[in-house]
Amino acid sequence: MKNMTEELKPCPFCGGKPFVFRSPYLDEGCNIECSVCGAMSKSFNRHGDHLLEDYSEIYAQEAWNKRCPNVQEVQFYTFISQLANGSFSNYEEAVNEAQKIIAEAQYD
Repeated sequence: MKNMTEELKPCPFCGGKPFVFRSPYLDEGCNIECSVCGAMSKSFNRHGDHLLEDYSEIYAQEAWNKRCPNVQEVQFYTFISQLANGSFSNYEEAVNEAQKIIAEAQYD
């Protein structure tokens, strides 16, 4: 069994304190989010990720602490989180941020 007490590392973008977010929707999906900038790990859930037990929190902790090497993916998920949380003052600001992420993306 995986270790459930793994300590979460600070946010790799702003150094903020992370927290475990367990969604009341989508089969109790779980991810880790930064309390300051809104960066988040991949969301895991038992049925969607075909986990034998509900280790969703453990997998989310591991994903957060592993540090994703794909910066564009992390920027995209952070942008989506900010969009969902209403962090942009207007539509134009959100579009400009999305265009910036797309322009900086490196495609294989």
